[in-house]
Amino acid sequence: MTHDLSSSPAGQAGGPPSARRTAPRGRRPAGPYLQRRGRIYYFRKRCPKVIREKGARNFLCFSLKTEIRVEAMRRATRLLAVINGIEDKVMNDNFEPALTPENGGEKVGHGSGGVSLLRAA
Repeated sequence: MTHDLSSSPAGQAGGPPSARRTAPRGRRPAGPYLQRRGRIYYFRKRCPKVIREKGARNFLCFSLKTEIRVEAMRRATRLLAVINGIEDKVMNDNFEPALTPENGGEKVGHGSGGVSLLRAA
């Protein structure tokens, strides 16, 4: 019985190890606009420059309050639709924000989980 030393072990392709891998190991991206901190997923989206120039933060960041990736993706999709609608109105209609630091509009939302849209003065 002879063995061919030039062949690869069963189930492995020849070539360098980097060529055999189909996907990088380690962390995979959570999804578009998703960021995972610990076990909880967050929605994170950069604000358009036009809106940032009116005093908004560089990024919108919301807790999606879930540890389940599929559920986070569903919530992020719904949230993105709402945010895109607001962005369209701001950019197309020369919309002025109703809440400004001058009239006390530091936070938007309800309860203690309000979302800060404007920079603190």
